[in-house]
Amino acid sequence: MAPGATFRFNTKFDQTILLGKKASNVAELCHGVRTVPDASIYFHTHRFLQQHHYLSPEPPNDFAYWTTHVLNEETLGEQLSSVDIIQFHSITALRQRIGDLIDGYLQSAYRSVDAPEGQEFYFMSTQTFVLATRYEARDLAEFAEALRDFILAVGDDHDDEELFGVLPPQPTPSASAPPTPGRATTCASPRKWSSYSKP
Repeated sequence: MAPGATFRFNTKFDQTILLGKKASNVAELCHGVRTVPDASIYFHTHRFLQQHHYLSPEPPNDFAYWTTHVLNEETLGEQLSSVDIIQFHSITALRQRIGDLIDGYLQSAYRSVDAPEGQEFYFMSTQTFVLATRYEARDLAEFAEALRDFILAVGDDHDDEELFGVLPPQPTPSASAPPTPGRATTCASPRKWSSYSKP
């Protein structure tokens, strides 16, 4: 930070968005993975891990969870679980890998499984809002003090007045995932298939 510059502490809030697109079987899941916005792939992979980091073992992504626990397609679920999302440097590459695994399964499987009614895979995304708080610092001593107070203020029982003070929140939309265009390709012809996202 340049001398004399002010460091301001920000916080964020996420709003989940339903995309109006769902899958009832593996073929529909494949089509969805190929065509939904990048932010949806991010939501069902990276954000899924953030939300369930306390589970052991960690479920790797929404797609693996749904195919395993709803469709009972354990082979496909294991393949999707093996995808290490942090090894991918773009959402496009991650989307392609997941889509290729599902497509390969479609070409080799000999049965069709539909999700029970109400347990379809609902593709979702998120809108992130960045808000400035009242905490700021101009030197290291102020930074240490502000950081301590900021951590206390953003706890589970934080008070909005304590966090924002007299500053009104100024939400600034922030992309949930890089706007890299995904490479859409066709999926194997369905014999008949399905997918869902946990409530």
